[in-house]
Amino acid sequence: MTPARLHLTSGETLRTLMRWAPNGSSVTIRELADLVGVSKSKIEALLSEERPTVTREVAERICQTLDIRQSALFFEPLSAPSGADTATGRRTHERHRDRDAG
Repeated sequence: MTPARLHLTSGETLRTLMRWAPNGSSVTIRELADLVGVSKSKIEALLSEERPTVTREVAERICQTLDIRQSALFFEPLSAPSGADTATGRRTHERHRDRDAG
């Protein structure tokens, strides 16, 4: 079972929070990565929203470092209903029915 991943609400929000770090000065990408224990490229991917998900533990460390509540920066996506094709949002049985009818 893979660990639950949380989604970043906005790369721009993270960037703004990095500018207003708790100690009164901004936190660089490298500093945040070092403090959180992830790669610089992971922080860059979050900021660009190229890969906007992290494990719950990484989200907690980012929020502790920036002194904010987790819900201000991350959300837990709703799981797809059973039988749903997550790529199209259609239920699996509907996709098979359409294929069989053609």
